[in-house]
Amino acid sequence: MINLNWKNKIVRISLLISIFLFPILSYRIGLSSVPAGGTYYLDVPFGTADYYFSHFDNGSVYSINGDTWRATVSENASALMNSAIDSFDSNGGTLHFDVGNFTLSGQVQIVNKPIAIIGSSWGQSAGIYRGGTRFIAEDNFSANSTFYVSGTSSEKCTLYFKDFILDGNRDNQIASIDGILCSTGYTRESVFEGLALIYINGHPLKVIGTGNQNFWIKRCQIESSDKDVFLYIGYNFYLSESYIFNLDRSGLYIRGGFGYHIESTRFFYNYYHGLWVADAQDVTITGCTYGSNNRDGGAFNSIDLDNINCSAITGCTSRAYAGAVQPQDCVYGDSNCDYITIVGNTFIDYDVNQTYFAGGANSNGEVDHNAG
Repeated sequence: MINLNWKNKIVRISLLISIFLFPILSYRIGLSSVPAGGTYYLDVPFGTADYYFSHFDNGSVYSINGDTWRATVSENASALMNSAIDSFDSNGGTLHFDVGNFTLSGQVQIVNKPIAIIGSSWGQSAGIYRGGTRFIAEDNFSANSTFYVSGTSSEKCTLYFKDFILDGNRDNQIASIDGILCSTGYTRESVFEGLALIYINGHPLKVIGTGNQNFWIKRCQIESSDKDVFLYIGYNFYLSESYIFNLDRSGLYIRGGFGYHIESTRFFYNYYHGLWVADAQDVTITGCTYGSNNRDGGAFNSIDLDNINCSAITGCTSRAYAGAVQPQDCVYGDSNCDYITIVGNTFIDYDVNQTYFAGGANSNGEVDHNAG
């Protein structure tokens, strides 16, 4: 018989602390523009249901719900997570994870409800991830993603993922497996904070569908994976203070949609472009750093723009093999590539590739005033 009294006291104390600190540490998103000061608070509550997971030395996973064991022993953390998520009503709930490695033997599915997954903070030194909560995909993982998220027009999903490592174990996978897949739309008002998405045999993060909107991604480290971070036809995405490194495609690929705000993020050693934006509008890129992208050695750039308008690149630093910024298919007067401002940046070795701008500038925009 395991004495749970001391564990329950810790759980209650932790819960009280979280109740008082959560309003300070949470974020407001779902706004049409970034509010002054960049402070966000989460509009959507996550129910009153909480499950607590701890990892023990024998490799087994125990889960606790308040004062009652939810399950006894399981090697499959994903099964416990799905069981907890299924038990939540439409108001959703929160999964709390202690320090340890948690094996995912199947896909974690979040459908039509708000879910928070809160881990324990991790660290990194000498390129090695240490401590914290780590989810690891088992060898020969059979699903197309480790986390699958989907909502409907009437029952939308909201996510709050914080402070965990997702390890795709790509050296032991056969099929392409995405890390976090937000599919078919209707995932709204969601926060990814303090995540490490590593060794993914697919897209570390993939958000597709016109119904997906209002995402905030902060302090995330995304590296050593087979594909890019892919944002497709959504709107209102905020990416800041993150690091995208050593992906075997472009670092971040944005296609379609509008309202992308990227700031203070580093793009290094990605195979193609550091950042590739196509067929989108209202894109602001501020204070980002790009270096040694284009590992392929071809005509790939720190930032590649393809048919975009109403956009600005300011305060960035780049050292590139090809052009620092290469606007593609942008012709003077083309309404699909208009109102672009590229000023106040520091470009080393290469400046803006002005081939596609008539006279060195597109209509209603500037591509000069960059130091180098």
